[in-house]
Amino acid sequence: MCQYLATLLCVRCGCCKSVSGNSENETEIDALERDSPLISARKRRPAGESDTDGPVASEVEHLLADIRDLLKISARTSARQRQEEEKNQKMMNDWMVAAAVIDRICFILIALFFVGGTAAFIVLRFLPHNPVQRIQGLLS
Repeated sequence: MCQYLATLLCVRCGCCKSVSGNSENETEIDALERDSPLISARKRRPAGESDTDGPVASEVEHLLADIRDLLKISARTSARQRQEEEKNQKMMNDWMVAAAVIDRICFILIALFFVGGTAAFIVLRFLPHNPVQRIQGLLS
């Protein structure tokens, strides 16, 4: 935000055309100036109105209005980002609950297969494999 204000002040004053800030900031500020309805409405003056305070006072007024507009844009942007973060956090919490449920179901299924497989292995291990031995085991 401070970088925007500094670049805006330099661009408006014309005192530092080649400031150390990059042209990306200037491009963003120009885009903000074009998109802001407050700035474009302020630039249009009624036909009979003239600058009575002189160019210095009007430049200061323009700079202050630009700063006010940037602050309003920043407030709207931060509010929008906050809403997006809250929405994303809620969605993430919903997915975490769904993942916990699926995790529990998978754990129960794996445990059942493990216990069932172990029981089947033990039963098959101790049963005689020879049919004659099975019949003799049943008769005795």
